[in-house]
Amino acid sequence: MKILLALIASSALAAEIWSPFGPGGGGWIEDVVAHPTNPKEVWAMTDLSGLFRSQDAGVTWRKMSADVERGVVARKQITSHNRQFAIDPVDSKHLYWGVCGMIWASHDGGVTWQAVFGTAPKVGDDKTPHLGHAMAVSKKGEVIALGHDSVLRLSRDHGATWTELSKPPVAKNSAGLSAFPRR
Repeated sequence: MKILLALIASSALAAEIWSPFGPGGGGWIEDVVAHPTNPKEVWAMTDLSGLFRSQDAGVTWRKMSADVERGVVARKQITSHNRQFAIDPVDSKHLYWGVCGMIWASHDGGVTWQAVFGTAPKVGDDKTPHLGHAMAVSKKGEVIALGHDSVLRLSRDHGATWTELSKPPVAKNSAGLSAFPRR
């Protein structure tokens, strides 16, 4: 009983102490995704610096987004635009990153990346890109993505081909109608 109480007390104290670690350099971390089978591997998307992987529970970090940055030449195009990241729960070497209206896939655990959906902005195009894709990977390895155009898409071959499933109905508000009706 004394050991149990000591563990609870030390856990309670430890929970109040925070120490910064991880990719640094300003900005913020937009999302953190845990590896589905390796508890020591974690991925972090940052607003300015790209995608990082830690394989030692966050002690050290390695930038993993150079291919995407080369593919999207205008650096502004990859910063803070509602990006999404997903790991295939069945075969974790397949990773998917939705950024600037495109979907990028890695089939080697994040070492290299290829664009599998969408088109990169042209050099010199500095207009704000579309939002990224909301994504998930099913237990069958199917990638499901909802894009900025409100179209739901499915890939059963790790992003090689995509099928448009549906475009949900979106009601447009008129100037005389409140976006949030009141009762």
